[in-house]
Amino acid sequence: MGNVMIKQGLCGHVMFWEGDFMPMIDGRSGRPLDSRKPTGVVRPVLIYELTSSHHVDRVGYGGFYREIRTKRVAETWSDTLGFFQVELPVGRYSVFVQEDSLYYANRFDGYDRILPITVKKDSVSKLQFDITYKASF
Repeated sequence: MGNVMIKQGLCGHVMFWEGDFMPMIDGRSGRPLDSRKPTGVVRPVLIYELTSSHHVDRVGYGGFYREIRTKRVAETWSDTLGFFQVELPVGRYSVFVQEDSLYYANRFDGYDRILPITVKKDSVSKLQFDITYKASF
């Protein structure tokens, strides 16, 4: 984790997964081969009011969105290692990154809310934001 300088909000890493991440076994030793790793990337990190699928215009079936119809409450950028941090008031939010002209988030909770996070008083929530559209698992 990077050097967290905030007292309340959200911090984490934006990680880009590209390639084949299917588990592989070494033919000689029978041990797992685990050489591929995601890399940290620079991206705009966008924090919105808690957002459900009916608040967005989705592009196809992936994690891409053309429009988000909830209020953006904060934004920041991840650094070259993917680290980001942003101060936020207590509340529940949805997190997106911008990929070219579209928004991206690929996780939902059990209530159809897109990548929800909760910020509690005097606490910093942690998130690994995985960009996986160029990976296979």
